[in-house]
Amino acid sequence: MTNAALCVFVMNTFERFSDEIYNLVYFKAWMFIIFQYFLFGLMGLFSMLVSDVPYDVEVQLQRQSFINNKIIDKVADEIEEVNLEDKTPDLTVADKDDGVYFKDIAELFLIGS
Repeated sequence: MTNAALCVFVMNTFERFSDEIYNLVYFKAWMFIIFQYFLFGLMGLFSMLVSDVPYDVEVQLQRQSFINNKIIDKVADEIEEVNLEDKTPDLTVADKDDGVYFKDIAELFLIGS
């Protein structure tokens, strides 16, 4: 607000209106008040738009809350059932792969033609 007072009262910003305005001191005081509340509004707008807590800190706070719930408060995990079916994966080793990227050079040029 000091800068607003310097702009209005010290600088010759409104001196060109001295002939048109009867009392320049009251005009400067009102300009100071208007400028001051404009800056307050601008500060309020920026405080609403810009978050006070960065995203990384927010993630760490959520992690800390989760760990406190599990270790200190002893909150149980959600019940999740895992169904493991007896499927054995195919582990046979083929002589060569079917993909284009793993064929030899002669077969690669035959594919392109």
